[in-house]
Amino acid sequence: LEDQMAQLVQILGLTLDREPFTRCLTCNTPLVEITPREARDQVPPYVFQTQERFFKCPTDNQVFWRGTHVDRMDEHLDRIKARVVEGGTL
Repeated sequence: LEDQMAQLVQILGLTLDREPFTRCLTCNTPLVEITPREARDQVPPYVFQTQERFFKCPTDNQVFWRGTHVDRMDEHLDRIKARVVEGGTL
């Protein structure tokens, strides 16, 4: 899958240097950072206790935080970037 994604990046001339995970997964609106206090009643208690930064979609009010799944996605993107560099296009 990562090889295929690297190939798409190369063929379509995409750049991977932008900050990922800054848009709403539902509507693609840019997220805005909110304070933990603002997020408190909108996230599970464990998340509130373990996270320091929260982001909210101004369109649909969905709240996001950087969970472990984001770390895994970052690792995938890093590997894709490395493949693209090896291919000579980044």
